[in-house]
Amino acid sequence: MTIDITQFWNLLTESKLVGVAETQTLFSEFSEFSEEKNPDSLAEFLINKKAITRYQSKILLAGYHGPFQYGNYVVTEQIESGFFRNQFKARHKKTSYPVFLQFIPGTETSDLETWEKIENEVARLVPIRHPNLAETFESVTTAEHRFVVTQLAKGVNLHEKLPRKSRLPWKKACEVMAQAVKGLEQLHTNKIVHNAVSPRTIWISKNGAVQLRPSLTQDLEFDTPDKSEKGSESKFDYLAPEAWDTANADWRDEQGIAQDLYSVGCTLYRVISGKPPFSEQDLKKKKNACLNDRPPTLEKYELPDELSTLISQLLAKKPGDRPTSAQQVGNMLALLSGKAKEIETLAAAPSKSRLLFRKSLSPDFPGYAPIAEKFIPEIETGEEIEPLVDSSERSIERSEKIQAAAEAALRRKKNRWKVPAAIAAGLLAISLLSALFIYNASNTKVVDISPNESDPANSDPVNSDPIKPETSLPETTDSPPGLRPTLVQKLIDDDDRSLWETPTNGSPLAISYVPPAPRILFSLRLSELLSSPEGNLVVQSLGPSMAEVLKHFQNQSIA
Repeated sequence: MTIDITQFWNLLTESKLVGVAETQTLFSEFSEFSEEKNPDSLAEFLINKKAITRYQSKILLAGYHGPFQYGNYVVTEQIESGFFRNQFKARHKKTSYPVFLQFIPGTETSDLETWEKIENEVARLVPIRHPNLAETFESVTTAEHRFVVTQLAKGVNLHEKLPRKSRLPWKKACEVMAQAVKGLEQLHTNKIVHNAVSPRTIWISKNGAVQLRPSLTQDLEFDTPDKSEKGSESKFDYLAPEAWDTANADWRDEQGIAQDLYSVGCTLYRVISGKPPFSEQDLKKKKNACLNDRPPTLEKYELPDELSTLISQLLAKKPGDRPTSAQQVGNMLALLSGKAKEIETLAAAPSKSRLLFRKSLSPDFPGYAPIAEKFIPEIETGEEIEPLVDSSERSIERSEKIQAAAEAALRRKKNRWKVPAAIAAGLLAISLLSALFIYNASNTKVVDISPNESDPANSDPVNSDPIKPETSLPETTDSPPGLRPTLVQKLIDDDDRSLWETPTNGSPLAISYVPPAPRILFSLRLSELLSSPEGNLVVQSLGPSMAEVLKHFQNQSIA
């Protein structure tokens, strides 16, 4: 589908990736910046301005406005291969924190039963926080989608870092696996079985820090051997002997701790030697070798006796002959690596951005102190944040609200008389607005401009389709197609005495103090009035006088 530049602007607005005010600014900058006026050049301009991502631009250029928003998250990128194939990177709308969204397909009864198991597993994983275990944040159900929100992966997994026949020196292998097993220990402490320990679920960052990722969704690339590619690995290379006959059983068997430790042994063997313990391509031969044979020795790698013994114990055929706990294995590997102290310092503490995101999901989550009034969250450069800046209204509203609250608190301390003056200005503005509405309205017709909860335009913008106004706004030479300049309301801190509408819980209008002259009384919620296309049409219909009143009212309220 080929679209023109006007259609691209309209799709950008309908996608809700960029707010109305920000779109105005981007349109003006693009008009001055670019000589070529076509959708491709506009998309590249918006990508360079970090207003949209390249993935989002592909969708828009194809003639679609998304959807990009799922629950409280905005999709920024689709993963095309590997562990997260066909899953998505996204950002939390309120905090801009980057996450993975793992969507669960299917609508049949069996799929719903699987989803129920996943939800229960997520509920057990959410409270667990450890540097060597990727965090699970929440499971989300919308009208049309079900997905799990997890921590963004750092670096690459061992499967990508070590292609077949690639290996690590045994000390480095012990260092990496010691950290992964520490993450596994946290799962076992909470009576959770990983059931998928392999190089694909172990991620290593540039500084050497390692994270084990819980396996919540099916890894299709890995669960089915690829016979077309000779030497390709699959989950059967890391499957314990007792698990072969129950490979399709309940994937959350709580008796499988010994199976996890066998998978640790297979992974350690693979990282040191460059291939799994049993590398036969035929599944029947692989199963027979796993059940009856010993893996080839690792003598040529000159391993210490303690490490050779540990690998043999981990790969024991009988579960009872394997080590008794992940903690025992992790401590031994850390000791053999010679970097036990360094391992403890590799995994950094959570950044402010992750703490803020966690708190937005659950304010009562343990370990989070209240946010100070003047605290403005900063996203640390060391966190797994991509250089994408969220420039839509949600980001503008959040930063302005926090900053305005701090400024308002400081102003009240300096001058307490400005609050009564603002109240008087508010009453004057209400009177002027009432008079203007009376003048423009009919003598007997009552106009109701209060929000209507049943109106689709006032429904949740995340879970509803974009609403197109019945009449398009006039286009101007200095505005993008379909848009007119709009006022951006300055958010005012609640002092429990203000009569104008802000995001507060202040006292309602005292009707008894309003003069009896007007026959029609309007209670205007300016923030809601100006946030909808219909509200902007009402404001424009009242002409320049109304604009002056609003400007005066805004200046008085923020003074």
